[in-house]
Amino acid sequence: MFDLLHWKIRQALCPFKRAVSPTQWLMNLDVPSYTQASTPSLAERERYLLEGYPHFNDLPPSWGWVKLESLYQLDQIAHLLETHSIPHAKTCHWVDVGSKNGATLGACVAVAAQLGENVQVTGLELDTFRYYLDGYTRGDYARGLVKAFAETPALNVLGTLDFVEADVNNYAQMHPATADVVSCFLPFVLTKEHTAWGLPKQDFEPQAFFKSVWDLLKPNGFLLISNLSEDEVHAQRQYLDALEASLPQGQGMVRHVEALEIATRFMRCSEEKRFLWMLQKIG
Repeated sequence: MFDLLHWKIRQALCPFKRAVSPTQWLMNLDVPSYTQASTPSLAERERYLLEGYPHFNDLPPSWGWVKLESLYQLDQIAHLLETHSIPHAKTCHWVDVGSKNGATLGACVAVAAQLGENVQVTGLELDTFRYYLDGYTRGDYARGLVKAFAETPALNVLGTLDFVEADVNNYAQMHPATADVVSCFLPFVLTKEHTAWGLPKQDFEPQAFFKSVWDLLKPNGFLLISNLSEDEVHAQRQYLDALEASLPQGQGMVRHVEALEIATRFMRCSEEKRFLWMLQKIG
């Protein structure tokens, strides 16, 4: 009951947040240098990523520390694509489900630009009204990033970047089979993680969540997922097994990469494990 009350209070307070000048507050952030890696091996990995995904270098200065967060995410996506590639196409519509404050969108843009000539990246987040200590919300941050993207010629010629406040279940019903790639980084697959973030326990419905995520994909589209621990991997596999068993006749799932374990250090003092998935929708 308390987590539901907490959720509703955050929703109620959101309209009273202070006025935001997105580019101004982003420019004033203390920005760590993402071009100076802490170890030779990390620096080499960074050079590889920036050379392989050159549009990452076009992210505007006003994205501030978000570049570092996006580089951290780009590292994980690149590991998946080193294992199994996604075919190049004329267009690439990429939907990032659970974009939080938009910090993952730079990585999505950089990779989508390598996959299609015309890029449309959509960040999807329901909990946009979570406040930070500076008084701004997740939604404020994300909208500032989108505005800066639109004002950067080297990026806006690629296509469009949007951030949508919506529940994935409702969004999938309105936009079925529209995405070439769907990413879902660190989804809640365990109840304890869901409630630890102050989300109502009765809203923990991972099976329905992954069904909606799957419904967003076009035929032959790709789903990218990352998990935090082996416990999450176990739960993730159960949800995917159930999803595959429920698919209608004529539709299938190919698991090109299943729980690839990697270690990543961007943004962190020590290595962290991540478990990565790449699945393809058939039919």
